[in-house]
Amino acid sequence: MKSEKENIEFKRSLDVKRIVQTVASFATARGGTIFVGINNDGDVVGVDVGKSTIENLSNEIVRNTEPRQYPSIKVQKKENKDIIQILVEEGQFKPVFAYNVPYKRVGRSNHKLSRDETIKMGRESQAIYWDEEICGADISEICAIVSKRVITRNGMIKQRHMHSRIGKTFNDISSRGDGV
Repeated sequence: MKSEKENIEFKRSLDVKRIVQTVASFATARGGTIFVGINNDGDVVGVDVGKSTIENLSNEIVRNTEPRQYPSIKVQKKENKDIIQILVEEGQFKPVFAYNVPYKRVGRSNHKLSRDETIKMGRESQAIYWDEEICGADISEICAIVSKRVITRNGMIKQRHMHSRIGKTFNDISSRGDGV
């Protein structure tokens, strides 16, 4: 078997807490694969897989990660022993928390993020579009420069200045006959 690296982690046993932390670390990084039933040297030791093992593991991962992670979990046979393969995709929103703590993968290790790293990574992973930004202008500044085309009831297009509409309801405007 391969050796551990930034995107591959071996777990000798089904240590659920450490598995959840590794899922969060991989999702915060570029994704990765966890193999349960393989020791750190890459030797297959196997793991006992019961009737509800995979379901319980999956539920623990989903319940204890934020944003919630839904990795692919499969049981495989290696050297006539059961191992569990957990394929974690890179998270869209970062960082990913495990048990309310943000983690990231550095080399072959999982590390807790500092407060500043958490804030920075959160800002970097959240795409904010221009129309979601707060511009800082007040309504009178916006009205002074923004104009709007409106279609009247007879289908004509008129140029209307927004400031003439401030404080008026839709019914006020439409009852005048110039439409909206």
